Parts: sequence; C-alpha cells; structure tokens
Amino acid sequence: MKYLIIPILIFFSVCNNANGQSKHRFNLTDITLADTSYVKDVYFYGYDEGYDLTILKNCKLVEELYIYFLNQRFIDFKFINQPKLIHLSLERCKFKKIPKEIIQIPNLKILEMYNNLIDTVAGYVFEHKKIQGLNIGVQEKGSGGMVLLSPKSTNTVLTTMNLESNKLTIPSNFFAFFPQLEALRLSSCYLTQFPESLLSSTLLNSLLISNNLLEELPENIGNLQFLSYLDISNNPLKKLPEGIGKLNSLTYLNLSNTNIMSLPESIGKVSPLTYLNLNNTKITTLPEGIFQLKNLQLLDMRGCPAYTSIEEKLKFVEKIQQAEMHPDLQIYW
Repeated sequence: MKYLIIPILIFFSVCNNANGQSKHRFNLTDITLADTSYVKDVYFYGYDEGYDLTILKNCKLVEELYIYFLNQRFIDFKFINQPKLIHLSLERCKFKKIPKEIIQIPNLKILEMYNNLIDTVAGYVFEHKKIQGLNIGVQEKGSGGMVLLSPKSTNTVLTTMNLESNKLTIPSNFFAFFPQLEALRLSSCYLTQFPESLLSSTLLNSLLISNNLLEELPENIGNLQFLSYLDISNNPLKKLPEGIGKLNSLTYLNLSNTNIMSLPESIGKVSPLTYLNLNNTKITTLPEGIFQLKNLQLLDMRGCPAYTSIEEKLKFVEKIQQAEMHPDLQIYW
C-alpha cells in the first residue's frame, strides 16, 4: 500500500465514516489516498514552499480548510472549491486581493485572510449569500492600507467583521449595507471620525473601536439599541454624548486612556451596565447618575484624578452603600 510523502507539513482530521461521527488528526504521511475521501478538516503549513493542492482532489467532505505560509501563486482554487466547505483560512499567503474564486465556494460561511497584503476589498466579497464571518484584520505593512468598496445591495448576510489593525479608507455609506451585522472590530484603524453609517447597523451588539484617533462620538449613538459591548479606549476622546444613556443593552464600557473629563448624567440610565473602565481618564468627579447603576460590578478608576484622598474615597463608598448598589461591586482606585 502506497503512502503519500510530500515536502510540506499537512495535517488532516479524518472521519471514521461518511456521516462524520468522529474525527482524528493525522500527519499526511500516515494516511492513504483511499482514506482522504472522508477528510473533513485540512491544515497546510507551507512555509512559502511550492506545492499544488491536488491532494484535495479526492476530498469531498472537507468542511474546514486552513492554509498557512503558502505563497498564493501555488494555490489552485479548483481544489479549494469544495461543496461542503464552510470555513476557509488563508493566513500569510501574500494575497493582495481577495480572489473571486473564493466567492464561488457555494456554502462558505467563514473566511479568514489576516496577515496577507490586501490593499483593496471589492464589493463582491460582501455579496456572498452565505458568508457570515469575515476576518481580514492585520494586513502586513507592505499593503500600505486598505480600501473598502461597498457592495451593490443591502442583501448581505455578514454578522461578524474583523477589520482591525489596517489603515482603512471607508465609504461614507459603507456600513449601511450590512443590516445583519452583530460584531465589528475596528481597533487600530487610524479612524479620525466615528463611521456614521454604522448607526444603521441596529443589530450590532459588540463594537471594538479602540486605538484610533476619535475625539467624539455621535449624539445618536443611542440608535444602537442592541449594543452590549463597547470598547473605545485609547482614543483622544474628550466627552461622551448624552445619547449614551439610550444604550439600553450596554453591559461593558471601556473608556480607559481617553481625555474624558466627565461623564454625562444620562450614564445612570444605562441600567444593564456591569463593567465601567475609567482607567487613566481625566475625570475628577462622577455624576449622581452613577449611583443608579444597580448592576455595576466593576468600576476601574485607577489613574483618575477623582477621589484621590482617603476622605473622598470613604464618602464615595458610603454613597454606594446608601444607594444599595450591587453587593459585589469592586472598585479599583
């Protein structure tokens, strides 16, 4: 019986039967060509060596395919276009564009292409009828930035998008094309303004927009009624809008390392809030509304000029007790 011996490290997760009831991971040199018909998960570690993907020719049940360090010129998409493929990861493969062949994979739900050289993302990438998760964060410095082009319609199904650590150019109406968007990562994207079109993503529940150049948030940020996680740390943010009080689902708010000097009184209306990070802000005192946050369990005020003396801290704790706030509330000074 022949074994495949190739100059590239590849692992398979193989099902015991065609129904995929259990999986095992093997080095490719341990399995035969006949065995590959039941392969479900494939891991290629190319380290920039040339190798064609003909090994996938007999694989009809592949659901997850991970290719690392294999130069894109060696990747033949006729072997990647698997009928059952739902998760495709192409990391450090030196892609400058997202190939159209990827969009032709019929059942693909998750596409990861971080650490490539992508400089432009065409609108057709977002128009795939089944892709729900897109990770194109952390493109290598050689790309010089990333331009996003809008899709042609709002009939997109993306729910999760990771664009972090790229110098982004975003059309003004870009996020209006993603009505089903639930989670978005925009950290370290050199943003100077909050993307106004993002306010139309009313299903958004998680937004990471830290490490940018934002000085303000829009007053109507309260439109994001399902937003539960908001990280805007490490921005030159000067203040929060009163509209923050309309975020009726917010449980996590990170304002650390910003230039905020005070919180709006409306913060007290964010009743679900459990985590509030004010670390290294310029806040000197907290509004009375803070004592209405009955679910608050962690308040981080390290590095703040607020309540610096023992006497001030004792008075603040006394007011917390009088307000009957959460019994497990932890305060970091």
